[in-house]
Amino acid sequence: MRLRLQDIVVSLFLTLIILAVAEIFMTTVSQLVGLERFRLQLNILIILFVALKLENPFLAIIIFIVQYFHSLFSIEGWAMGTVAGVLISVIVSYARDIIQFSNAVATMLIVQISQMIWFVIIAILMYIRSGSSDLVVDKLWRFIPESIVLSLLAPVVFNVLELLWKKRNQNILGEAE
Repeated sequence: MRLRLQDIVVSLFLTLIILAVAEIFMTTVSQLVGLERFRLQLNILIILFVALKLENPFLAIIIFIVQYFHSLFSIEGWAMGTVAGVLISVIVSYARDIIQFSNAVATMLIVQISQMIWFVIIAILMYIRSGSSDLVVDKLWRFIPESIVLSLLAPVVFNVLELLWKKRNQNILGEAE
């Protein structure tokens, strides 16, 4: 999908508002339920959606903005997430034409595979940075349930993001005016 710059700015702004609300909600609910270390990373779904749906030269900048905004709510580094997001978007760009989101199961499977690649990239960067595999193993045990829940939520989140990122000024047939 090709969007004009003003469409990208509006869609990105609305997406960041949803991300902020989701981050606050998930942090609050996980604390109330007693899951202090369980945090759904909605930013990963947003980056996967943008990487899969947009054909835009600003893709790396959009990923950076989403990750940087996510860092306001998380102590995890935005730099590693940005690197992982850009690498995922490069991988996805080669497979974009053969990936079909025809049903929820296909969407969940694609998101789960992408999250596993994301985890491997982050784990390598964490290991290089710290030199210890303890952080990677700890993150792995948190990653498994979080990634399953995110994969289950992916079809719903992608439908909401599809509404936010659709082209503005379209007529009934979907053609730009």
